[in-house]
Amino acid sequence: MISVAFAQAGPVQVELIEQHGDTQSAYLGRASGNAHHVAVWTREYDRDVDAYQARGLGGVQWGTASGKQDERFVYLAPGGPGPMIEVVEVHEPKARTYRAIAEAARMYDGSEPVRDASLILT
Repeated sequence: MISVAFAQAGPVQVELIEQHGDTQSAYLGRASGNAHHVAVWTREYDRDVDAYQARGLGGVQWGTASGKQDERFVYLAPGGPGPMIEVVEVHEPKARTYRAIAEAARMYDGSEPVRDASLILT
């Protein structure tokens, strides 16, 4: 199980992930102080994953967000230094979620620095 928090800084959305438990995953390990991964959002998931793999990046972890089959993601690791690349399948429902998070940050008035995303997204 993981907990996820989002933050927004201008056009950049930051996702913080905390893993609970010791199940093997891309999230488990010692914090390095470096970027863990950079996400690429796409509606052309298979095409983009194939393109990264053709460049030599290997799959580390695959899954679906919230168990939804049209919200696939994969973490791909480079052969050399650098963060992993996460390819995230983003169709309109998920795009609306990301836009709502960005809009909530844009409209932030300084109160309640920690807010429940389920209240923002309704």
